[in-house]
Amino acid sequence: MADVAGETLLVDPSGSTGTLDNNGALRATSGAVLGLNSGFYNNTGGVIESAGGQVRFNSESRVIGGTVTGADVAQTASTNAFFTDVTFNATVAVENNTDFGVEGTITNNGTITVTS
Repeated sequence: MADVAGETLLVDPSGSTGTLDNNGALRATSGAVLGLNSGFYNNTGGVIESAGGQVRFNSESRVIGGTVTGADVAQTASTNAFFTDVTFNATVAVENNTDFGVEGTITNNGTITVTS
C-alpha cells in the first residue's frame, strides 16, 4: 500500500518472472502515488484502488482480471497500458498519444477519458 503523502511507491514485477499475482489489494491512500511499472499484474480476484491517492499505470503495464477502482487512476505520458478481462469502477485519465489497450471482457462502471 502506498500511504505516504507526496511519495511514490513503484511496483516493478519485471524481475525473474515478470509477473505479480495480486489476490488482495494494491492501494494508494493519503495523497500517495502507487506506480505500476512494466510487467504483468495477475489481478484475478484482486483490486487495484486509488482511495485518496493516485494509481499510475506506467511503461507497458499489463493488468489481467480483477477490478480497478477509485477516483484518481491515470496512465502516464509516453507509456502504454493494457487490460484484459478487467472491471473499471474508476475515473481513469488516459494521456494523449498513448495506447490504452483492452481485450476480453471489459466492464466500465466508471469514466475513461483521453486527455489532450
